[in-house]
Amino acid sequence: MTSIIHVEPLSGVRGHGPPCYLLTVDDVRILLDCGWDEKFDMEYIDELKREIPRINAVLISYGDVAHCGALPYLVGKLELKCPIYSTVPVAKMGQLALYDWLQGHLLNEEFDLFKFTDIDAVFDRVEQLKYNQTVPLRGDNGLQITALPAGHSLGGAIWRITKGGDEEIVYAVDFNHKKERHLNGCTFENVGRPALMITDAYNALYNQPRRKNRDEQIVTQLLATLRDGGDCLVVIDTAGRVLEIAHLLDQMWANQEIGLSTYNLVMLSSVASSVIETAKSSIEWMADKIQKDFEKGRVNPFHLKNVKQCHSLGELNRVRSPKVVLASGIDMESGFSRELFLDWSADTRNMCILTDRSNDSFLGGKLVKMAELREAKKPSSNTLVLQVNQRVKLDGRELADYFEKKKAEHEKARKERQEQKRRKETAEIVDDYDSDDEDAAAAARAVAEVSALAAAEERERLEHESGHPANVASSMSLEQLQQSMYSGINGQQQTRKRKLHIHTSLKLALGDYLSYFHGPDRHSAAGPYTIYRGIKRRRIAFPAMVQKTKPWSEYGEIIDPEDYTVIEEVKTGTIKQSNADSDDSDAENDRPFALEDVPTKCIQKVVKVEVLCKVYFIDFEGRCDAESVKKLLDVRKPRKLVLVHGTKEATKHLAKFCIDNNVVQDQVFTPRLNESIDATVESRIIQVKLSENLMKFLKFNKIRDVDVCWINAKLVRRDPFSRNLTVTSSEVRQPIQPAVSAPVEPMEVDAKVVNGNEENEGEDDDRRVERNPEDERVLFLETQPPEQQQPHRSLYINDPKLTDVKALLNQKGFQAEFSSGYLFVENVAAIQRPTAGVFSIEGRNCMDYYRIRDIVKSQFAVI
Repeated sequence: MTSIIHVEPLSGVRGHGPPCYLLTVDDVRILLDCGWDEKFDMEYIDELKREIPRINAVLISYGDVAHCGALPYLVGKLELKCPIYSTVPVAKMGQLALYDWLQGHLLNEEFDLFKFTDIDAVFDRVEQLKYNQTVPLRGDNGLQITALPAGHSLGGAIWRITKGGDEEIVYAVDFNHKKERHLNGCTFENVGRPALMITDAYNALYNQPRRKNRDEQIVTQLLATLRDGGDCLVVIDTAGRVLEIAHLLDQMWANQEIGLSTYNLVMLSSVASSVIETAKSSIEWMADKIQKDFEKGRVNPFHLKNVKQCHSLGELNRVRSPKVVLASGIDMESGFSRELFLDWSADTRNMCILTDRSNDSFLGGKLVKMAELREAKKPSSNTLVLQVNQRVKLDGRELADYFEKKKAEHEKARKERQEQKRRKETAEIVDDYDSDDEDAAAAARAVAEVSALAAAEERERLEHESGHPANVASSMSLEQLQQSMYSGINGQQQTRKRKLHIHTSLKLALGDYLSYFHGPDRHSAAGPYTIYRGIKRRRIAFPAMVQKTKPWSEYGEIIDPEDYTVIEEVKTGTIKQSNADSDDSDAENDRPFALEDVPTKCIQKVVKVEVLCKVYFIDFEGRCDAESVKKLLDVRKPRKLVLVHGTKEATKHLAKFCIDNNVVQDQVFTPRLNESIDATVESRIIQVKLSENLMKFLKFNKIRDVDVCWINAKLVRRDPFSRNLTVTSSEVRQPIQPAVSAPVEPMEVDAKVVNGNEENEGEDDDRRVERNPEDERVLFLETQPPEQQQPHRSLYINDPKLTDVKALLNQKGFQAEFSSGYLFVENVAAIQRPTAGVFSIEGRNCMDYYRIRDIVKSQFAVI
């Protein structure tokens, strides 16, 4: 692989920290896993924050907190925008694992690093892959990634990264080569000899017990504890290795000969049911035997008929004891495993079984050490000093202050809703006047016309009945004319009434309607409209509001969703959430403040815990042991090897093994935190960029499919994102002097070179390497001033054959023939090629000679 490759560990080297490594291939930056743990190391997050804008992709190997725990914080708080890749089960199980982790913290403390919405945002961005599916990374970078089976947990992946089908980069951590009950082992069938392999030394000094002995041990310990009347706590993760343990115990409970079926088996986590349902639908990712059984008899091993799912301690307390509880929280710093241990540790009949190792500073790591000392019958202390977080109910003055504050907030919110409603009603009134302005003007014109017509008809009728001339009626007032329209002239006899018929679509406020007949001009026969010149908008003291009909669309009546909203019943003593836009919001706004459930607060206290229960460590972690890792590396024989994710002693041991047995052809790297190592496969490769200013003055000559040019420039080191075109004297890189030629010897690698900075190791070994600002700067070629540029001899770039030259000359009309290694052209010139890349043209001085020379020179790019 001819690319420039760098690897920088941000976390997870020389210890049990969560794995997170930054792989740089040329200009593409890939984040390999992004885990977190209960320490919530913000220094590690700060290092990630520097790289967030430049990260092109994130690859997730397993769906647990140790491999994807920091992603919600990066996406929610630091706005990570790049694509995230994982297999289908890893995406599902990882989301459930983070749900349970967050819920475990919220039960006993105020946790604000990320929220459930941040977890959803992470997995909405995940691009899900299948095994052996090769996909290109986004962008025009030529990189392709492939997920290979890794074992360990459902959907676990080994990542293979290639560029243009060239040599491979393999990232494989926490893999397991052994077949298990529900999983196949890892496979490297489609992987050749990796150019670079990044793997872990987690178990380099650890050999696992045989599977048969492990199963017998757990059955024996469970039977002894349950028959003694004690409860058994089995500490597991949320959605990974729990499937292997649950499947094993379910089979044991189904076997009547063992005698465990009379006791209760419980799986306790906040997402227990969802984990089992996801496992039921992921048969294609499991072991071959499970797939065959499912194809033949539709037998799904994760129906788990003997396992009860509980999601809270309240549900667990309703399960009869003695019982076996699979509680989530592998490091026991939060979650149900910690809560149950604090409750059950004081009873000598109870038992705690740990199935995986964790950081020595966590409760899980301390109990593993205690179990090992007890098994070796060495003296150990049974007392642990722990910081306990609890959520307690408020009482006394705190409770009164809380309700006073809530009451004030409720009153303020009620007033705001009332004010909002009043403003909305006022806006609706104004909108009615605005929308009815044109209708009101049209109605006014219609009323004026009808009024004038009615007055004229009334004058004619009076003239006809009384015999008076028409000018008599003109002196009648408008009120008299209107009254005569509805009552007869004679008091004893009532004539028929004349009514004004106005179309119902004309909507007028009553005040505006009366202004036509009771306006200031009462002597105009044509009505007041001729004086007002139209309707004047005004606020009426007592308007008569006309209810608008519901609008109709082309599909029918527009439905208001609020009419069909189901309002949930609220428990007695709580505040109902009112809707300010509903019609009955007045009653809700006026409802007095009601007491809700007693609020809580989080407290911390340091307690001494006396561990009287039995403690055992039974290995169910599902990783390769030391012997298997060494054999695998010996078979693969990568050219370069980077060892991560292991203690300092384990890392040194595995590196020494690789060197002593010539497992690795080139180098073995054991980097420290933030130590960027150059893992470029091809030697003597230096990456140099051309500045924009230099590109403006370059003149390229095309030869075949290549553009070539001559560059007069100076080499400087600069920030890649800097737009400053001026070059300071400190940035100029001195030219490299040619070294004295010496025989090249094969590079030797010894332990000191491999371990890197061995003389500085000690107390500061776990500290991060300070970043050198020069490492962030890259090499640029910048233009030289004209006075500093030196002339150069012309270069002829190409290597044509004499046969091609002969064909070209014949095409141009010259006769050319070969003789004694020369190409004679019409007895004018002789062309010879004594060595590769050298052309010799000899001939007599004439115009044909220069024409022949120009034809030959046209086959070269002259710079």
